[in-house]
Parts: sequence; C-alpha cells; structure tokens
Amino acid sequence: HKRAIEKYRKIIAKDPSLSYVRLDLAAMLYEDKQYAAAKDQFRKVDADDVTDSAHEIARAYIEQINRQETA
Repeated sequence: HKRAIEKYRKIIAKDPSLSYVRLDLAAMLYEDKQYAAAKDQFRKVDADDVTDSAHEIARAYIEQINRQETA
C-alpha cells in the first residue's frame, strides 16, 4: 500500500480536484491503518461535488473510523 499511497498523493498534489483519486487514496490509507489521514481525505471527498454513492462511501468510512476511535 505504501507505494500506491505515495503515487495517489503525488497525483492529488498536482490536481487536488480529482475527488475520485482522493477517495481511492483515502481507502488505501484506511487499509494501511492510517486512520487519521484516511478520515481527513474522506472528509475532503464528502465536501466535494461527487456522486451520492461517493458521499455515502466517504461517510460510511468516517463513521467506521469514529467507532474505532471510541472503542
């Protein structure tokens, strides 16, 4: 996951408007147990103009991270 995360970060650094790349990055960060960073990226996706399903995915991950933080 480390290499993929680095590549996604570089892509987003060049073009922060790529919300779906950001969503993929957030999911990779989550899988890599970088929960705070993942949550930050999911929040950015949720704030963007994306499809309803992308909003739902981002919010579901955020809720899961919140549950993990309080467990």
